[in-house]
Amino acid sequence: MKFGSEIDFGDIFASGLMALLLNGFVLVGGLWLGLMIGQAGMSAGDLVESGSLDLDWMRGPFGSSKLAIFFWMLTGVLGLGAAWFKYSRLDVGSGIRSGIFTGVIDALSLGMYTHQNDPEWLPASAAWGTGAITLGMLGTALWFMRQWQMNRWATELLELQIENAERRRELEEGSGTESTGPEPLDP
Repeated sequence: MKFGSEIDFGDIFASGLMALLLNGFVLVGGLWLGLMIGQAGMSAGDLVESGSLDLDWMRGPFGSSKLAIFFWMLTGVLGLGAAWFKYSRLDVGSGIRSGIFTGVIDALSLGMYTHQNDPEWLPASAAWGTGAITLGMLGTALWFMRQWQMNRWATELLELQIENAERRRELEEGSGTESTGPEPLDP
C-alpha cells in the first residue's frame, strides 16, 4: 500500500510559497488602494477648503519617471492584479477581509489628515464623504464579485448533478444484465 508515499512535498511547498507571495501582493494592493481612496478624500477636502487642489502630494512620486512607475503603476497593477486573480480564480471568500483592510487604511489616512490639518467642518465632511462614497463603491464591487462566485459555484454544482443523474441512469440500465458490484481485491 503506497498511500503515505504519494505525498509530493515539493508541490505542497511550492503552492504554500505561491499563496504566501500572492497574499503579500494582495496586502500591498489593499494598502495602496486604501491610501489612494484616502488621498481622494484629502484632495476633496483641500478643494472645498481652498478652492483649488493641492498637488504637492503628487510631485513626490512623480518627481521622476522611475518613481512614478514604481510607486503608482507597479504597485497598483501587481497588487490589484493579484487580488483579482485570488478572488476571481481561486474561489476564496476573503475579498471582504481585504475590503475591510482597505477601509481601515482609508480611515487612518483620513483621520491623520483631519488631525494634522484641523480643517473646518465643511472640508472635513467633504473628505470623509468622498472616502465613504469611494469605499461604498469598493464594497459594491466586492459584493458583486461574491455574487458572481456563488453563481459560478451554483452552475458547477448543477452540472455535477446532471452528470450524476446521467451516471445513475446508466448504472440502473446496466444493472438488469450485469452485476456492477465492486471487484474483489487481490492480497
